[in-house]
Amino acid sequence: MDVDHSTIDMNELTGLDLDAEADIEEPAIPIPLTSAKGPGLTTLKIEYNDDLPEYPTSHFDGYSYVVASRGRSQLEMEQLAHDKSQKDIQLLESDLGKRNAYSYYRSKVAFFEKGLACIEQLPSCKPVFKRYSQMNVHGEYDPYIGCINESYGVLTKHHRGAIQGHTVINLQFLEDLFNKEIIPATEECGVFESLSSRRKGCGRDHPQGSGRLQHTPCDVVFNALVPVDIGQCPYILFTSHGVHKHPPPPPTKAPERILQGVKRIIQQIRDPSLTTAQFLRNPQLEAFCQQHNASTLTEIHSSFCNKDRIAAIIQKQRLLSYPSGQDVNGLIFLENTDQHIKDYIQEQYHDSQDTMILCGFKKQIELLSQLSSFEVDMSYKRIRSKNMNEVLFATFLPDQCKVITLLRVFTTVDSTEGYYLLFKRAFDLVQKITGHPVLFDSIHGTGVHGIIVDMDSKQYTGKYFTATS
Repeated sequence: MDVDHSTIDMNELTGLDLDAEADIEEPAIPIPLTSAKGPGLTTLKIEYNDDLPEYPTSHFDGYSYVVASRGRSQLEMEQLAHDKSQKDIQLLESDLGKRNAYSYYRSKVAFFEKGLACIEQLPSCKPVFKRYSQMNVHGEYDPYIGCINESYGVLTKHHRGAIQGHTVINLQFLEDLFNKEIIPATEECGVFESLSSRRKGCGRDHPQGSGRLQHTPCDVVFNALVPVDIGQCPYILFTSHGVHKHPPPPPTKAPERILQGVKRIIQQIRDPSLTTAQFLRNPQLEAFCQQHNASTLTEIHSSFCNKDRIAAIIQKQRLLSYPSGQDVNGLIFLENTDQHIKDYIQEQYHDSQDTMILCGFKKQIELLSQLSSFEVDMSYKRIRSKNMNEVLFATFLPDQCKVITLLRVFTTVDSTEGYYLLFKRAFDLVQKITGHPVLFDSIHGTGVHGIIVDMDSKQYTGKYFTATS
């Protein structure tokens, strides 16, 4: 939707303060927006905003939105104008028979596209309007919808179904839809047409560039103008002429800025098990609502009244952030995509019997090797997995009066043999990073004087130390 800067002096239109979200100018005569040999594009009203509303206002003499980019890229601004122009708006069709025919046509087409219509679905299978060869009691040939590969009068594995479900249906229009492949009345207010196009009807092509949208039953024309370089002219212009002949649809989508803000909050929470209830109680969401002078998301935009809408956003962000799930596969994914995580995970052991992951930065492990005593504790439980335990190698810093963790081990084993492997792998890791083996004062006369463990007998049975000695 690029336009040359000579087409419209956007900077001249945007001379007012854009901090006000609804600053509307109402001149006595329409403002020319384009330079053309014939009648150019004009507008009577201009509104300055940060985003396009879900259902743009229209006016017979033109209603325009000047939208500031506010840091958004060229592609994002073009997509914003395109998405809004292609927004589906349900129209009230005055001809009930045609509306029923179109609904029936779409349902049959979808039935075939899903491959459910025929027992032996072929690539060439498609629905067509047919009539039985024998007359009914009224002397008429009953219509039906059958597969193009179906043959009347013989057993067939292709679809054949009577037209049912509607008391009022325009059969001629239905036949034209199936057999003449006419373009049905679109459920949008129009489609993109070039400004220079002389075509009077609707079409299906959406050429890039300045676009005009037309739809005869609605009599509304949209124009979306985007500068070639959004950096030099950080605005887009969205104009509509005419009056909608249908009521506005209920709000279903919040403004893009609000959606992006909600997505950022979900990403910042970084909880793959986040639920809708937890999200709605999160302090970050409360602060976000306060920024928009509201106490809840519902007050920001009515589309959030549907909690399934919020759940869908959370689920989408979960799939984007954690495409491999939350278990070991998810950890491997993070290790391969996040350098910080990769530096923190030192070793991982995973087979059909057990999983063990050793985590710690090299500086932490080097500090652990210099201690004469430290604590091993597994009383912490910050993970939801029932089979996974967290074992900490920590020490107390008297100057800071704090206990700091130097090595963290996640393990699924909970046995004497499992803790033997845990200590062995932990001390082997210390030796690998520092280049010096871990020594014990009671065995080697130097090194670690004591290890403080909790009341778990599997830890202090001494199997590792017996094997070491």
